[in-house]
Amino acid sequence: MRRWITYIRWIGFLLPLWLPQAWASDSQLSLHLATLQAEAITEERGDEVYLSISKYSNKNPPEEFRVPSKPLNWFFKKMDSIKNINLWEGKISEDETLKLVISVVEQDIPPWDVDDLIGTVQVNIQYAKSDRPQVTWMIPKMDGQPEIDDLGPVQDHGRHYVLRGENSKYDLVLHLHVGR
Repeated sequence: MRRWITYIRWIGFLLPLWLPQAWASDSQLSLHLATLQAEAITEERGDEVYLSISKYSNKNPPEEFRVPSKPLNWFFKKMDSIKNINLWEGKISEDETLKLVISVVEQDIPPWDVDDLIGTVQVNIQYAKSDRPQVTWMIPKMDGQPEIDDLGPVQDHGRHYVLRGENSKYDLVLHLHVGR
């Protein structure tokens, strides 16, 4: 009898290791800034740029992130590019829908000047029970949205955009990694 109890304990310990990953109820997500290049800048002296990320979920309260975090920014004056920056990581559960709104913003000194929006893009992730999360990239319709060119998909779940806000032109490539 003791031997059977020991076997059952070992099976209970080892069974989760043998289950296929497809049975997992959550998927891991990570949003990366592959590149951000300034082709034309907003201000003569150079742009101080940051990314604002807003996350909306049908299951959890909204969250906001800033990269780099306050009060930092990236200074663009004839800059080559920003590469391979992790913007956000999280999980999506079954029957959850996430919306990530990514804005590139030129920071100014308040109260004399307000921040200038260079452009906003959005990625929607929907996870139904049956399959991997479905990813849809889009340009949101909003007041004050500068002109944005969608240059199409890039490897995996990525997208390439050209943002044209406030006399500037920025080349933006984002990747969304979806895993178990």
